[in-house]
Amino acid sequence: MSVVRKAAGGSRGRSRALPAGTLTLVFTDIAGSTRLLGQLGADYGELLARHRRTIRAVTSSHGGVPVDTEGDSTFAVFRKATDAVSAALEIMASRSEGPIRVRIGIHTGEPEATDEGYVGLDVHLAARICAAAQAGQILLSQTARDLIRAQVRDLGQYRIKDFNQPVRLFQLGQERFDLPRTPPVAHLPGRPTRLVGRTQELRELEDLSAVRQLITLTGPGGSGKTRLVLELADRIQDRYEDGVFFVDLAAIRDPGLVPSTIAGALSIRAEPSQTPLAAIVDRLSNRRVLLILDNLEQVLGAATYVAELVAQCPSVHVLATSRARLRIRGEHDYPVEPLPLPTGDELRSVEQVAQSDAVALFVERTRDSAPRFELTSINAADVGGICRRLDGLPLAIELAAARVKLLSPRALLSRLDQRLPLLTVGARDAPARQQTLHETVAWSYDLLSDQEQRVFARCSVFVGGFSLPAALTVASDPDEGTVVDVLAILDALVEHNLLRVIPTIGVEPRLTMLETIREFAWGQLTELQRATWQGRHLDYFVAAAEAEESRQRGIDQKAWVQRLVIDRENFRAALAYALARQDAPQLLRLATALERRFWLASGDLSLEENRHWLETALARGNEAPPRMRARALENIAWTEPSHGRQIEILQESLDLFKQAEDDLGAVGALSGLGHLSIYAGDYEAAGRWLERALELARRIRAAAPVLVEVLVPMGELAHRLGQHHAASKYLDEAVNHARQADDAWGLSFALGHVGRLAQEDSDWSRAVPALQESIEIAREIDDPEELAESIYDLSAAWIQAGDLEQARSLIRQGAATTLELFIGYRVMTLDAIADWLEAAHSYSPAIWTNAAATHTHAAWKSQDPHWEESRRRIVDRLRQAVSSQDFQDAWARGERMSIPEAIAAGLREMEAVNLNEM
Repeated sequence: MSVVRKAAGGSRGRSRALPAGTLTLVFTDIAGSTRLLGQLGADYGELLARHRRTIRAVTSSHGGVPVDTEGDSTFAVFRKATDAVSAALEIMASRSEGPIRVRIGIHTGEPEATDEGYVGLDVHLAARICAAAQAGQILLSQTARDLIRAQVRDLGQYRIKDFNQPVRLFQLGQERFDLPRTPPVAHLPGRPTRLVGRTQELRELEDLSAVRQLITLTGPGGSGKTRLVLELADRIQDRYEDGVFFVDLAAIRDPGLVPSTIAGALSIRAEPSQTPLAAIVDRLSNRRVLLILDNLEQVLGAATYVAELVAQCPSVHVLATSRARLRIRGEHDYPVEPLPLPTGDELRSVEQVAQSDAVALFVERTRDSAPRFELTSINAADVGGICRRLDGLPLAIELAAARVKLLSPRALLSRLDQRLPLLTVGARDAPARQQTLHETVAWSYDLLSDQEQRVFARCSVFVGGFSLPAALTVASDPDEGTVVDVLAILDALVEHNLLRVIPTIGVEPRLTMLETIREFAWGQLTELQRATWQGRHLDYFVAAAEAEESRQRGIDQKAWVQRLVIDRENFRAALAYALARQDAPQLLRLATALERRFWLASGDLSLEENRHWLETALARGNEAPPRMRARALENIAWTEPSHGRQIEILQESLDLFKQAEDDLGAVGALSGLGHLSIYAGDYEAAGRWLERALELARRIRAAAPVLVEVLVPMGELAHRLGQHHAASKYLDEAVNHARQADDAWGLSFALGHVGRLAQEDSDWSRAVPALQESIEIAREIDDPEELAESIYDLSAAWIQAGDLEQARSLIRQGAATTLELFIGYRVMTLDAIADWLEAAHSYSPAIWTNAAATHTHAAWKSQDPHWEESRRRIVDRLRQAVSSQDFQDAWARGERMSIPEAIAAGLREMEAVNLNEM
């Protein structure tokens, strides 16, 4: 870091002015320099001098300005981020041979240029990023990454020394390194306010968490369990090298959904024959992870899942919050008591009152709305009395503090005396404290106007938060006032701490209720009112889902998914309500509008929940119009793991589209049948389906995205039939349509096929750029399926070209993606690993990986002759490479492996191969 100090105030009397404005800062450092000095002795000085000369020359050749050099560290600035990246890559390449290993950090900012160098936080951040890099690694900040188009890996958020906010780091290139040399940020929700008090509890819990695998923080709603557990997780997260994960169960009512909710939070996907819990255990059995399960009280039936998880994953620690114990083996119950209160004698002294954590919380929260509030000899007894009346419950105190802007502490205490029963000093049981909180919320509710009370109660129909447009539509009544009235009411509810603003990156703020407050608000609605407002909630989210359907293939496809996913709990609640009230038409409309990419992004990685809602809706929607049932069937087909069943379901869907005279729907079903028939090896049927699809699409002048989905499989079919000119014609037309329509998914889809077919023809000049662009687009729109396909096709190109290092890097990326995906994508992973191992002459692992791929392919029930012929040729070559017995043993081993086992073992074999010795 000495170069930072020098850059901020080093070399005097510079002979030339330094660049100013927005600059990209590049720091380099030699990894292990002290060890290297010990090894080389006097020779180290000459090696270091040559290293410095190389960096200065490379920097200058790319338009950069060397700023400082001190010891083994260098600092330079560039006007263009792309030039900085080019220089960094050349520096790293120049150091690939010889004993020096370099780490590089890149950040774009606006450092202040002075006569003595550069100063400012941007300089320090760039240096810290460099220090976080591993040997041979180039790390970038978000600002630098946003200005380049090079391939990067998003490494997530990390804590950087001396910086309060976490920093998102990106790695240039796709090579695998250890995690950056700085603590990762845990997967924890943000906290808008600091924790007040709880010093003793934190100390006790830190000690307990070191020796107890399962701790349940118990206490009434509003006692501060969640805030306490988040603070604890912040303090102990460094113990868990495999991560800290927060799972919010407040919106879950079915205990059976808890395992899949946990799996979604951890991005774990179950195999077709595997339960979500089994998948979690399989992934975490050897991982050191801290799992926070928040709000378990309404799903206590899920305690058996938690028991099994901790029993089978000894290195996984669980912190749970609940209003009641889980009552399972190994659980340590930690009651979260109310905050300490001033005693009667202490109320006479300002200093003694101020020492109470309950009073400290009241004062701090009061200052949020009344910044000049002070605890004085005049109000201290009243403030202490308020906290005693509220029994020291943090949520109740926060609700009361929000009123000090309008009421003095004495007036506030008087109101509380009228509403709350006087509580006796000393220990109180949990039900009594819960009653205190209920009465506090009720008291705060009574202070609302009639209109505010109505809107507050209606907002309880939302689950997991809501947007302003949703509140304005669902919670407003045209007979009661205008939209402006509701906005003002929502603002008032936020001010009174009955609603909370959720920080979001987008422009549209979101609101939420704490679960305790939501329960109270729900209780203010009669059964008839609940039905009314739940109905409006259902209607709103049906309309929202259907409105977003038209944006699936537009220019903002990533934003489309994100807009839906943020309301996934509201969509689930709407589906459940439609089912409960037997509203078959709305249930079918909503289940159909929520397509597979929404469910994948929502954590339903096996698509089981997607399929469940579609099948449930169809079973109850026998009277629905044929078109609606056809669309639901089409969506079900793409969630079905069996290849044969997919074709059967799409044929049924096509019949219904015909019955409905829906030509556009028929085009989709026809093209899907054509595509699936190709992979079933029925080229004659595929040709018939696709020709009918294209003829119909052109006749009805279908939009470009529809044409893309027809032309791409036509290109693939033509290629398989040896009609290469026709294949190029179809695919080029598909690419042109997608580009002109700004159809990002369609373009990634089309380019992926262009690249794959060119790769099969060994046409590298066409394959590589097409696949690279497909990968880049798939990353931009967050589509893991298209990303995986193109990554593996590009890895196959590099294998054929003899560049096994490039291929290995790509296969690593693909494997990280496909472990969470549909079974067909994991077949691709096994194929890619097997092909690479064969090319690397690692024959036995190649055999058992091929066996696992063949076994998995059979479970998928796909009969693609193209795949089978490719596998047969590889297996024949492998039979010739080893003895008959060795082949049989390796093949038997592969057949016994599960998909995750085979992939993990195959990746380990790949990493063990030293390509320099081949």
